[in-house]
Amino acid sequence: MPRVLLATTDPALSEALERSLGARGLDVVTANDMGEALAWARTGGIDLVVSDIQLHETDGSALRTEVRRCTSPYPVPFIFLSTQEQATAPWAEGLAKQEHIFLKPAPEPEFLRTVHALLAAAHRQEGIFSGTGFDALLSRIETSAESGVLIAFREEVIKKVVFHGGSIAYCGSNDPRELVGQAFIRAGLISESDLSQAMTLQEENHELLGKVLQALAKVTPEQAEQTIDRKFRESLLELYLWPGGKWVYYGGSVEVLASGSPLRIPLAEIRTEGARRMTQWATIAPLIPAESTAFEVVDALFPHGFPDAAGDKKLIEMCRRGHTLRQIRLELRDQDFAVHVRLARFLQSGLLRPRGAG
Repeated sequence: MPRVLLATTDPALSEALERSLGARGLDVVTANDMGEALAWARTGGIDLVVSDIQLHETDGSALRTEVRRCTSPYPVPFIFLSTQEQATAPWAEGLAKQEHIFLKPAPEPEFLRTVHALLAAAHRQEGIFSGTGFDALLSRIETSAESGVLIAFREEVIKKVVFHGGSIAYCGSNDPRELVGQAFIRAGLISESDLSQAMTLQEENHELLGKVLQALAKVTPEQAEQTIDRKFRESLLELYLWPGGKWVYYGGSVEVLASGSPLRIPLAEIRTEGARRMTQWATIAPLIPAESTAFEVVDALFPHGFPDAAGDKKLIEMCRRGHTLRQIRLELRDQDFAVHVRLARFLQSGLLRPRGAG
């Protein structure tokens, strides 16, 4: 029977969670402070910790560190319960990238689904985005047709990737460029006003954005599926080129959270494209200047009819206005790889040059 350690100073919350988790066949033990929590951890057999993000004078990060020491080498997963004020505290930001945080009172369906997923995980693995470790993880998931959840984080960006039977079932991110609405705009299927209308309707009926856009006759089912497919692929492929950051993977019989899409993207395709981009990136990376660099447009070298593509026209115009590389990436709302490939091509051909360069 899986054992859950419940660490909270709220008697009412403790009673409610004990009742809810116990009714689902879980062995629940409780602690009111760090000392009691560590005493339970030292006994072994703790499969999950559900804790207040601040337990008396101890914050969640310190509790997590000490419990992990007691349960090593298996990194026991955590779910933190927090008030709105606590969740926005600077020390809570790191926890949000590595563990699950629910605002009190936790929404029961989502909370219980997360508990089930973490307890069902056959193993947990952590790594950093360097070398071949990330691709090796994807290779194992593909080969063993494994299901699981990957959480990747770098600075403020957090991504969640859900694998089902060795394929990608879902990929989400808090990066504004990777929001579903922006994907439809970038594909040229809807306008900003269309997105605003759809989001207003979404707040009323709580449907997925793709379904709302279809109901408004803004996109067809085929267009919605193709856009989501491309969004998932690009979001995961970007991880191959992250210069830093970490990942945590929960593998095993993890319940696949509803993504609203029947998509199953083969990992073999992602790994092949990821390897190609890494090779290309090694060539173009030395050409890309610092993010604060602006560009000079060399009109005399423009070939006949250039620029003719909408994306090229927009990028050249931003360079004329003195936009920096950071501003260009944000305004184009595209992945770093796509923007940098285009910039590198223009820099190599002399159509652009870093401002101030000879």
